[in-house]
Amino acid sequence: MQILLPIDGSDCAQNTLQWVARLFKERPDVGFHLLEVVATLPDAFTAEYDLSDATETLHQAKRALEEQGCTVTTIVARLGDITEQICAYAEEANVDQVILGSHGRTGLTKLLLGSVSSAVMERCKRPVMIHRNLDTITAKHPLLPHNTIL
Repeated sequence: MQILLPIDGSDCAQNTLQWVARLFKERPDVGFHLLEVVATLPDAFTAEYDLSDATETLHQAKRALEEQGCTVTTIVARLGDITEQICAYAEEANVDQVILGSHGRTGLTKLLLGSVSSAVMERCKRPVMIHRNLDTITAKHPLLPHNTIL
């Protein structure tokens, strides 16, 4: 089984990475593709710096997964629209599933920034699992019970 795990260095992505590591710990039949998409215009200087930073984040994520007994097949950093690149890579690599975290954004923030996880869920032709980061959500909204739908 090949799983695409898009990451971005956020707390949400880190929580999802840890959850995935526990879930697939020591499963030699599962290979992970780690992808970070840098949403910038292809400016030569900025793009090189951003891709370098993304590559370092990917290597850290790879080490974290491998320390838990997971197999990382590929790490990829790309420039472009985040949703488009995740969906395109899922097809190109012929992954069996995409797993990504949800930041738990609500209200105006969600309206202005959108939701990558929702967009990937709608557009991706591969099965998508969204890990709802309750720690991230309750940190933003400490008075909400864990089972509140945002």
